[in-house]
Amino acid sequence: MRKKTYAALAAAVLAAGALAGCSSQNTEKGKGTADSEGTEETGETAVPSSEAQEGQAEGAEISDADIVIAGGDAAGMAAAIQAVAEGTDPSKILVLEKGGAEKSALSGESFNAADTDEQAEAGIEDSVDAFITDTMAAGGGKNSQEMVEHMAESGREALVWLRDQGVELSGVTQAEGSSVARSYQAADGGNLGEEIEAKLQEKFDSLNVNVAENTELAQVLYGADGEVTGVKGKGDKGEQEITCRALLVTDVDYIDLLEDLAVSYVTDESGANKGILVDSCANAVTADGGEIPGLYGAGAVIDAALHGDKALAGNELTGTIAFGMTAGTETAIYAQDNAPEA
Repeated sequence: MRKKTYAALAAAVLAAGALAGCSSQNTEKGKGTADSEGTEETGETAVPSSEAQEGQAEGAEISDADIVIAGGDAAGMAAAIQAVAEGTDPSKILVLEKGGAEKSALSGESFNAADTDEQAEAGIEDSVDAFITDTMAAGGGKNSQEMVEHMAESGREALVWLRDQGVELSGVTQAEGSSVARSYQAADGGNLGEEIEAKLQEKFDSLNVNVAENTELAQVLYGADGEVTGVKGKGDKGEQEITCRALLVTDVDYIDLLEDLAVSYVTDESGANKGILVDSCANAVTADGGEIPGLYGAGAVIDAALHGDKALAGNELTGTIAFGMTAGTETAIYAQDNAPEA
C-alpha cells in the first residue's frame, strides 16, 4: 500500500512546515472520472459568523479559499490545525459549520495505538499487523484494508500529536476486542472523546480560520477534468459560491452531494449511501480506484468504510484523529501545489 505523508515523522517535524506527500501531484495527474460541469463566477461570498470566538476571523468575507472544510467536527478541526502547521494561511481556510444541535460530538472512552513507548516499557508485545488483524476482525472483514492499514500505521504519531495538543492520557490498557493492551484513556478518568474535542476546539479557536456558522454544503463544483473547483454553501443569506483548491468533507450528511464526482460509496442493504472510500492520503477515490483531485474525506463520512460492521473499541477516536491529521497535511500540500499563478 502507499504510505502516508508523515507515517514515520515525529509530531515536532509535522509542525515544522509543508512536507512532500501524496498530494504533490497537480490536477494534471490522477484525474477523477466525473463528467464535466462548467462553473460561473457569481461574485457572491461566504460570510463567516460575526460571533466567531476570539482568535478566529470575524466578519471577513471570503470568496476564494485554499481549503474548504464541510464539517466543524473534531476531524475537521484536526485537519484545520494540521493544515496550518503545514504552512497554510489560516485566513485561506473556510469551515462550513451547521452548528447547533446538528453538530456531532466526539464520543469514545479510549484511543488505540500500537508499538508505542508505553507498550515497550510495560513489556507488551504488539505490532501494527496485530492491530490491523484485530480491526479487520471487529469489522467482519468489511473494512477497507488500505484505510485500516493507514489508521494502524498512524496510531503512534496520532497519539503523540494529541499529547502535543494538551490531551493528558493514562497508561496503556486492554480494551474489548484487542488481542493486547494498546488503548489509552483520559488521565482524569473522564470521557476521552470530550477531552480531545475540548482541546482541539481550544487550539482551533486560537487560529485565524474563517468559520461560516449555520451554513451547509449545498453543491460541489468541479472542472472539466473532474477536479474540485469550489463549493456552494447555503446559509442565512441564501446560497453563496466559494472557489477553492481542496475540499474536505467530514459530515456524513453530505455524501449524496458527491455522486457527480463518481466517488466510491459504501452502501447498506437497501443501496443507500453510508459513506465514502478514501485512500491512505484521505483522498476520495472512484469506483475504479482512481483519485478525485481536490476531494478528501475524514471523520463520520469515512467511518463505514474504515470500521466495517463494527468499530474495534478505541478505533473511533483513532480513526477520527489519524485521518483528520492526514487530510490536513494532504489538503495543504494539494492546495499549495495547485495555487493560482501570481
